[in-house]
Amino acid sequence: SLYPQRGIDSYSHSNLQTDSSSGKLIEPPVAVFEKLNDEDILVIKSVVSDMVDIGSSSKTLKSSVESCILRVKENQRCALISYIMTDYLHLRHIGKLQRRYLGNVVVYLIHSNFISVKHFKLAYKHFCEIASDLSVDIPNLWEYIIQFTGPLISRKLLSISDLWNKQLKEVSSDDSRLGKKFLKTYLAYCLSQIGPSFTRSMWKKSNSKWTDFMPESDVHSFIQTNKFEYIENDTLQPTIVINGSKDDHIAAVAESVEHLLKEEAPADCIIDCINGNIFDIGKQFIRSLATKLCDFAISYRENSYKLEVNCFQKVCIPVLQRYIDSKEEFELECLYAMQLLVARLEHPRGLLSDLFGELYDADVIPQDSFIKWRDSKDQSAGKGVAVKGLNPFFTHILSSETSDENN
Repeated sequence: SLYPQRGIDSYSHSNLQTDSSSGKLIEPPVAVFEKLNDEDILVIKSVVSDMVDIGSSSKTLKSSVESCILRVKENQRCALISYIMTDYLHLRHIGKLQRRYLGNVVVYLIHSNFISVKHFKLAYKHFCEIASDLSVDIPNLWEYIIQFTGPLISRKLLSISDLWNKQLKEVSSDDSRLGKKFLKTYLAYCLSQIGPSFTRSMWKKSNSKWTDFMPESDVHSFIQTNKFEYIENDTLQPTIVINGSKDDHIAAVAESVEHLLKEEAPADCIIDCINGNIFDIGKQFIRSLATKLCDFAISYRENSYKLEVNCFQKVCIPVLQRYIDSKEEFELECLYAMQLLVARLEHPRGLLSDLFGELYDADVIPQDSFIKWRDSKDQSAGKGVAVKGLNPFFTHILSSETSDENN
């Protein structure tokens, strides 16, 4: 893990057979499906509840996921995944975030060899046997399934053909509504939560055809109605649908970015997600984006908040560079966002200087914008304290500029 302080910590346990170099189990248990008795179901329910809690936490003890999954017998881990899909995802108190958290924990369990993708596929096969009946009582069933499997999709652990399998194709041959509903939900999720580049690439690599999901006669109207033309045409931009106010939309996109950060998505994935959701980059979005990125790259250690430089350079800098795009108004907005964030953390020593230094060294923000920020009459939270603490930084950038001119 690049920055475990914000994600699920890497696994280790001395009593289990592990690869000492990576700390993970050498191989997962065999995937078998065993029915549960009443006592087993109580354990499974408790474990799933704990999985949601673990997935929602940004800081987790190393043993948390491990101690949780070890309560489930190896021959019942398919049944665990099956229970999540058939009995849990649609419960009234479970929302899209909880489904995503569960998906993230399942990704972790696969990467750590507590289960394998075979466990998921076997559980999914059992789910598909009753999916048609379930969808009668649960109209949003596919939305819930895709929200849960989304983290597995984005990490390419599951392809579209793994989810739209032979069983579902056979069922949909009698009712094309199933195929259309599945595909619309799947593609809409990929666009909004992962991004258009991923969606196009996934479609091409899987060799998917529209007729895998519906009759040929329905294809044109399906593509047109749902504005999916961009999938097979690289020159077209996806149509961005804004639900609610502009402020709400920006907040929702910023939340998606935050989830991707916690899921350790690389910078290009975050950029892809933003490109699929924001068509008008403005000051409000830049402030929100800068806040999420910087907040993620700050951790609490040694009794203070500190910048995780490696994380900031690898993930945050490329994203900020892409959207600030040498526009002065965006450069200033980014600096104001950092000022307010550091003020909220009560001005940890050297933190704002470290943030500004990284932006300056990476040529994301030039000297002129730092000077404009310093000299502005804006008296927002913490401005005076911030400027006072940045005297060494300004001395450095001004002397660097003088040195460059002399050379």
